[in-house]
Amino acid sequence: MSLESNDIARILQDLPRFQEALQAAVAGVNDEGFTGTAADGGVSAVVSGLGGLREIRIGVQAKRTIDNQTLGLAVVEAVRKAEAAAREAMGQRFANVSLLGVSAADFLPPEVADVDPDAAARHIAAIRKPT
Repeated sequence: MSLESNDIARILQDLPRFQEALQAAVAGVNDEGFTGTAADGGVSAVVSGLGGLREIRIGVQAKRTIDNQTLGLAVVEAVRKAEAAAREAMGQRFANVSLLGVSAADFLPPEVADVDPDAAARHIAAIRKPT
């Protein structure tokens, strides 16, 4: 598939709507917090929408009853669960933002959203005219 003149006209027509939807999707993305837990809720971690670690909490009971190695593994598990929740939310947040039927989520980096890492390249290749 290559871009035709009517596709370019559609892009220009849809661009303001796409920009508004993209700005709405981006707004506050780093302000949101996503939580993951481990050790039956004794350990929790919070990351931002972009995956930045904000907080780790270890409950009193977990501190007293879990050995240090298991506690360390629980912290890693909680952080990974929080990051996974953030990636899933970001993918959903951008999934309905599209231009010419191509979702903006397909262009997010894999560390920010659970997306097919080759999707962006396929979309770009599909619109290039063969030489």
